[in-house]
Amino acid sequence: MKPKAREGARVVHPNFRFIENKSMFTAQVAVFGAMAGMLSLIKAEIPFPLLPYLKFDLAEIPDILAFMIMGPLGGMVTSTIHWLILTFRAGFILGPFLKYAAVASTILGFWAGIALRRRLPGNPSLKSFMALGMLFGGILRIIAMSVANFLVLYVFFPEWMSFAKSCLQTIGLDASSDFSALLWTLLLTAVFNAIHIFVSIIPSYTLIKTILRLKTTLGKAWIDEIMK
Repeated sequence: MKPKAREGARVVHPNFRFIENKSMFTAQVAVFGAMAGMLSLIKAEIPFPLLPYLKFDLAEIPDILAFMIMGPLGGMVTSTIHWLILTFRAGFILGPFLKYAAVASTILGFWAGIALRRRLPGNPSLKSFMALGMLFGGILRIIAMSVANFLVLYVFFPEWMSFAKSCLQTIGLDASSDFSALLWTLLLTAVFNAIHIFVSIIPSYTLIKTILRLKTTLGKAWIDEIMK
């Protein structure tokens, strides 16, 4: 039997329980944001073979770690710090904004998947939470980045289409027309983003479980609390 809450006690929703200690929250988002920025600065990334200008970016892992430890707000604040660091470093807002859109859509989609699983009947399991979280995170990320890439290549910077064509022709794809180049680019970008979900989520959750087993001052993680 669960213990009764004290009369008059304030009940904190799990999504916000991990920001009650504001100084700890501030310190954690600063650390994870700086870690993400540092990984971006040293270019901790792996090129996607089919479109080499796309990179599997390990700097997303601190953003996802912050989300899994502190909840959606912690993840969004950390990714915002990451975005600001990238913007000041690059001096050009487009690349950093696309990265921000990719991470934010992943976090929001994963959160939506977990929220849906909590409302579904049946006995929830870690696998079902992770599966729905990654599914919704992947879907929202693919949609967001497909729209973003369409706007970049077709609306705002159509002159970049020639570079996309040359990349596609290098791997033997028919990109003779702008339409075919755009279609192939969006398709391969969707494949890239689907794979990136695994690159960002699996290592992050594995790291959290390892940290928790070490009995550090971290205590509990939002991702474990919300899955109960």
